[in-house]
Amino acid sequence: MDYVIVDVISVNMPVLTSEDKALVKVLRVEKGWNVDRMMREFPVRQWKRQTLYDLVRKIDQTGSSYRLTGSGIYTDIYKVPHFD
Repeated sequence: MDYVIVDVISVNMPVLTSEDKALVKVLRVEKGWNVDRMMREFPVRQWKRQTLYDLVRKIDQTGSSYRLTGSGIYTDIYKVPHFD
């Protein structure tokens, strides 16, 4: 009997697109919706509850749904040095 190892994280787990983040921001800021209402109104999106909680917390604290510039992976360590 053979077993197949499946990456559980990538199977049927939708990510929040930039359009989703903009929609969540509008619903939170302009309409005052909470996470439970967003999930109830948009069941087709299959958002993860904790992901929405984290995004709403970020919107409440910073007023933005996007990362700060330069707050990602430090890319210089991935660059291959060029020697002549």
